[in-house]
Amino acid sequence: MNRADLLPYTEEHLQSILRPGLKPVDGEIIDTYLSSAFAELPGIRERLEKLPREDCPGSYQDLDCFYGSTRKAITGAAGAVCEILHTNAAGTKSCVGTGILVKSSDLILTAGHVITNQSTPTSFSVRFEHSRTCNGSVNTGIEFDVDVLTAELKRSGLDYAILQARANGGQLPGSIVSPAMLGNPTTLKLKDPLFCIHHPHAQPRQLSQGPFLGALDPYLQYRIYTANGSSGGPLFNSQGELMAVHMAPYGGCPRIGPAIHKINEVSDCLP
Repeated sequence: MNRADLLPYTEEHLQSILRPGLKPVDGEIIDTYLSSAFAELPGIRERLEKLPREDCPGSYQDLDCFYGSTRKAITGAAGAVCEILHTNAAGTKSCVGTGILVKSSDLILTAGHVITNQSTPTSFSVRFEHSRTCNGSVNTGIEFDVDVLTAELKRSGLDYAILQARANGGQLPGSIVSPAMLGNPTTLKLKDPLFCIHHPHAQPRQLSQGPFLGALDPYLQYRIYTANGSSGGPLFNSQGELMAVHMAPYGGCPRIGPAIHKINEVSDCLP
């Protein structure tokens, strides 16, 4: 297995999926490229839009409408999840991924390509508690500007970024939500359920769930429906402990994400 295969959002990978005559491409990959700086290159957007698509089967639901046996643990963990927003040079703000508050009142973990794929100049912010109730009412949440501390795509083969929130009205994210509980991914057993809380297609906070399919060191592999905006979304076990962050499709429907303990091993900001 080529390590580069685990880091799909690169110019080399983009050119490989644009070659004529290839099999359909996962819709999450196409949409992620369409929302990135790569789509601004001459002719790329048009070619991406013409690609045949396939999507991982499954669905997502508003988190507030989840009533499974693990509801208390998963909804309790959800407060730490945020939407990653990017403002481009024209002043247009859009959702580019999902993040999670970790180990501090102001540190947010997400996927590295969520940051590095965007055009410059860049301005990022995060929004917590962007959610929707079962009756359809939307909570727009609270937004914080952020600074990018690090965005790693190749260090130890991981794809992650760490952002630091600035205060909003004297408050940091940790003043309104609790950081995620970090778990031990090595305790996962085959087909254990995993729960992804994310913002696919800029939706209010959503929940997808599916089985753990095994380790692909330093990644976890799982079968969960994701879409553009899901990158960086946290994966929790049934106890609401953070296991990994979603990165990308891998070979079609299976998804992969860096295991949290592997990120801890190389991160200066998550001791």
